[in-house]
Amino acid sequence: MADLEVLEPGRLSRLVGRCDEEWLSVFQKLGKEAIWQNKRAVRQKAKSPETYVRVVEELTKVSAAEKLESTNLDFKATSSDIEKLCFEAVENKIGAVCVSPAWTTLAAALAGSKARVVSTLDFPLGQNKLSVKVKQALEACQDGAAEVDMVPNHSLLVEGKLSDFFCEIFEIKAALWEGVGLKVILEFALLSPELKVAGALGAFYAGADCIKTSTGVLAKTVKEDVELLFRIFGPSFPIKAAGGIRTRKDLQTLYEAGAERFGSSTAAAILGEF
Repeated sequence: MADLEVLEPGRLSRLVGRCDEEWLSVFQKLGKEAIWQNKRAVRQKAKSPETYVRVVEELTKVSAAEKLESTNLDFKATSSDIEKLCFEAVENKIGAVCVSPAWTTLAAALAGSKARVVSTLDFPLGQNKLSVKVKQALEACQDGAAEVDMVPNHSLLVEGKLSDFFCEIFEIKAALWEGVGLKVILEFALLSPELKVAGALGAFYAGADCIKTSTGVLAKTVKEDVELLFRIFGPSFPIKAAGGIRTRKDLQTLYEAGAERFGSSTAAAILGEF
């Protein structure tokens, strides 16, 4: 569940400030202080967490389709299921399809010219060694992925090993081919407010292109977590909401909270509601 009190005026600013100082200390030890300074300047252009105002245009069927990522990460998915996923995405002009590594090549062949292909990396646990993750990242590029949705090792975050947490994301981003995007998935439902903020900042500083709120395996995304992220980053760090998005109303609620991308296993059905 989201901690609603963290969104109270003043509390989030103080929490972000503390986490920022922790990250500065990490970067000073790593000799990468310039990364902290440069990325922090980008975030601050979006104003402070307490003052940035979300301005949204009404979602249309076309704009919703562009923001959706039609997803099938079912452990029993078949080639026929992936074919259906890709054909529906192309037919409905859905922005992307998200599949497991086993199906990335097939999805790229079927939908790669019409929709971005997103391949998961170490999904859903994120517990593989970094060397294995780097190999997975390279294979995703070779298989035709336009983006990679990575699960970092949450244990590093929970144990306060922030430099290792940063380096894992940083190394995977560096391993990806030019033009291949990286989204970092944090299982927000399992994290305290402090770890949500620290983890999101770490992913941002490490060069991720987007933050994703859930694997969708353990819990659904709640709007308060999306609001928290948007108030930290404004438009400087895109948010992908995933987990439990089943209806147009779900989509609209999370869009108004700050999300710009949406992972859903019912993307085509959602568009049918427009």
